[in-house]
Amino acid sequence: MGGRWGIVRVTAAVMFVLWAVAILFPRYGSAADRMTVVTGIVEEVTGNSVFIHGKGYEIKGIPVLHPSGRRLAVSDIARGRKVDLYLRNKQITSVVLYDPMVE
Repeated sequence: MGGRWGIVRVTAAVMFVLWAVAILFPRYGSAADRMTVVTGIVEEVTGNSVFIHGKGYEIKGIPVLHPSGRRLAVSDIARGRKVDLYLRNKQITSVVLYDPMVE
């Protein structure tokens, strides 16, 4: 009978340690929390900066892609074009530039 109580105590101790580790060292958000997409219409382009919703984003060295996946030049970004800026941990990782919209 003493063997069972020993197993119960060890199991309880292990569960307590795992619970304490989970409380003391929380994960700082999931991968989805660290990924962000900024979508908007380009308001202004100056050098290597793009302004969307009144905020400037530095895109120097960032790949600019067409939605089909082919690479585009940074010079293709123009005022009035729709773009998606993909950010990971607040750093831009890629820019998707859509075809000009016809209205």
